[in-house]
Amino acid sequence: GGASSCQACDIGRYQGLAGMATCEACATGRFADASGLVECRTCEAGRFAGGTERASCDACPPGRFADGPEASVCSTCAAGRFAPIDGSAACTDCPAGRFANDTLG
Repeated sequence: GGASSCQACDIGRYQGLAGMATCEACATGRFADASGLVECRTCEAGRFAGGTERASCDACPPGRFADGPEASVCSTCAAGRFAPIDGSAACTDCPAGRFANDTLG
């Protein structure tokens, strides 16, 4: 028995310590897009990773946002505010003469 070599941690997993027998799953809000990483990368604002062992972050859809790094979910824009594009880090106030509420598209 015994190992003749060491294997790289899979995508979505990492190991920051030497001499370990396994790799750890990246936590929500973090990802590993390459094998052999010593730490997971952080999702940037406007993006999220809702599960563990993620290979990438997803962009928040229109109408939702993530205002900080390491988001595991996107938040819904409040009434009177909107996010028209994928990957929004914040919602924008509706201009005068227009409105938005979360029951309309």
